[in-house]
Amino acid sequence: MKGNIPEGIAFEMTTTLTGKGQDVTLIAVSLACRGYCEYYSGDEGEAGCGGLSAVRNGIATGKIGLTQVSYLLDEPPGPARRIGGLISELCARCSYLESGCDFISESPPPDATPCGGYRLLQALLDCGALRPEIVRSLVAGG
Repeated sequence: MKGNIPEGIAFEMTTTLTGKGQDVTLIAVSLACRGYCEYYSGDEGEAGCGGLSAVRNGIATGKIGLTQVSYLLDEPPGPARRIGGLISELCARCSYLESGCDFISESPPPDATPCGGYRLLQALLDCGALRPEIVRSLVAGG
């Protein structure tokens, strides 16, 4: 990440996906937060972030692995766009919704962006690495 501009997933971020006994949260933070989140500040991620939680569930259940992530290697995140099902399912469960989320507001500012987990899931959907029903299951907890 340069400044707060996410650059996507680099190969070194994927190496932990193949090891046994790895910390699922740290892997999720590396992929979703470091790779895709403009709000990431270099910490361990935000426990209340709905996007991070869904990505963590995907890694823990094996639904997001090296095969899926390899589609995104060295590709910068594309522009964020509102995906109806993803907003209604993922964002509705996010603890940041209480304090206000510009991205899902009725009149979002032009520069509003979602969390890195949302953007990572969007990218995986866009490239065909995940199907919508898999994303729904990750949002639901597994």
